[in-house]
Amino acid sequence: MYGDFSRMTFSPAKNFSAVWSQQGRVQLDADANEQTAILLHWLRTLAIDFIGPFGGHVTRAGFGVQFAGGDLTFSPGHYYVYGLRCGLPQPEGTGAPPVTYGSLVPGAGPLPAPPFVVQLFVWERSVSAVADPELLEPALGPNTPDTTVRSQVAWIPQLSTVLPSPAPGGTPVKDVSAADLTPEYVSTSYEEFNSGQLPRPLLAARAEPDTETSESTIVPATSGYLGVENQLYRVEVHAGGTAGGSPAPTFKWSRDNGSAEFRITAIGESETQPSDQVTTTVTLASLGRDERSLETGDWVELIDDTWAPLGTPASLLPVSAINRTDKLVTLRGSVQPDLSLHPFLRRWDQPASGPGDGNGIPITESAAHDGDGWLDLEDGAQIRFLANGAAYQRGDYWLIPARTATGRLLWPGGPYPQAVAPHGPTRFLAPLAVVGTGSTVTDMRTLFTHLAWPDSQASAGQAAAGQASAGQASAGQV
Repeated sequence: MYGDFSRMTFSPAKNFSAVWSQQGRVQLDADANEQTAILLHWLRTLAIDFIGPFGGHVTRAGFGVQFAGGDLTFSPGHYYVYGLRCGLPQPEGTGAPPVTYGSLVPGAGPLPAPPFVVQLFVWERSVSAVADPELLEPALGPNTPDTTVRSQVAWIPQLSTVLPSPAPGGTPVKDVSAADLTPEYVSTSYEEFNSGQLPRPLLAARAEPDTETSESTIVPATSGYLGVENQLYRVEVHAGGTAGGSPAPTFKWSRDNGSAEFRITAIGESETQPSDQVTTTVTLASLGRDERSLETGDWVELIDDTWAPLGTPASLLPVSAINRTDKLVTLRGSVQPDLSLHPFLRRWDQPASGPGDGNGIPITESAAHDGDGWLDLEDGAQIRFLANGAAYQRGDYWLIPARTATGRLLWPGGPYPQAVAPHGPTRFLAPLAVVGTGSTVTDMRTLFTHLAWPDSQASAGQAAAGQASAGQASAGQV
């Protein structure tokens, strides 16, 4: 979740069941957010316990795959993936065309040669009023302030010639016999992949400790967190990879959890400057709360509805000029965002004069027993990536609260900071279908019925499930 939060306090290990307000006490955003997180965690865990990792109701399950007209189509409905409810709305209007793979993934190119698996990549993202202006309340005045953000379950269909597994490379679909390529076999492969057996990257954070000196007459330099404001630092992987590999992984950071966002309302023509640098001018809906919100020399990332925590990221763009009167921002680089995809800029706070470039700051790792390797963010806040052989994925992030009252970071271990796995995002892959030779489609979804269902309704439900799978092999049943 991107947002201007004080901190995120939810911890599944504490087994809290509710947050209770007390009269006359200070109300904190972290308390209300923790209540939401507790409820979501409880409901999604319950859904997994009852449904399993993947499942849809026999009469309402969505994402049924069929092959038609050289493309894949997906049926409307909803489907649960590890408790996350993925919805595909019914197309509007009578006789509306079906939802196709080409419409969901524009520019994806031709389908791969069979056999291949159709899978659903699922994650959860935050949506602010910058991305969705309908969240603003016009009654609050002409310069409507933002109030809240939303979380949204996001998904995108993918085609793969390999079944995923914890082992590197996975299993090619063509190497699995037709007799073994059952919903049970495929689902097991995906469950093992999603189980978290792969090592995760580790990061530790601290406030710079006091400088040690052997001279008792020398006073150590001021240390600790020296910022004048409380912050929620966000360290996020920009480009994925393995440390020491090619390409090398990189990261970026924000002092306010990536909440500095600026909606694009118009795009100007790209121009080539005398220095042979290409620049693009965009018009923004707002330049933020004050002149510090966006300044010349800041790094920004172009985000739109197609952003997902996977794949190769676009370069970060430096801000080369700002016209505050007309809300014009000149970016160094050529960008042509699609205004129908709600594009906006997100500011990142690593200095332009520091290490790294438009591809982010290179990630360097340290051994667990090595006391060095600390990287400075700002104002005494430091981080360190620990070597454990894990691969970094685009979008992996850690949240680091910093407090002026104590001059410290709120991080596990205190003066002996622990290295922890990314705080998010959660990613899942779910199998939908296998397309075999001759464009035959085998349904790999798992379907379930009500816990309590009269025999007549059960028969009708089973009949509906059979009709939905017409022309396909039967799906797994719960």
